[in-house]
Amino acid sequence: MLVHKVRYPGESVSIIAGWYTGDIENWKILAEVNPGLNPNVIHEGMKINIPESMLKKREPMTREYVESFYPKLKSKSKGTGSHGQPSKSDDDETPLFGPKH
Repeated sequence: MLVHKVRYPGESVSIIAGWYTGDIENWKILAEVNPGLNPNVIHEGMKINIPESMLKKREPMTREYVESFYPKLKSKSKGTGSHGQPSKSDDDETPLFGPKH
């Protein structure tokens, strides 16, 4: 049995199932295999067992995979400027309000 340790914000049992088994619908089986697991509430540090027979990949799940389910998270993962503020690129210009000339 492979044990996955929850490490990233936004992880869910379905995302974990998708990474390791290739099918997000396998979350139901993972919920059955992990008694006491509430699939609606998982948090950092939890360990989730994945049966060997279901594995399509053994590599640890990546942050990028988790973020691919949340497009808004991807935009927040940009670098930060001074004082921890998000850095702005030329593409991030704030639109101006008011009459257009």
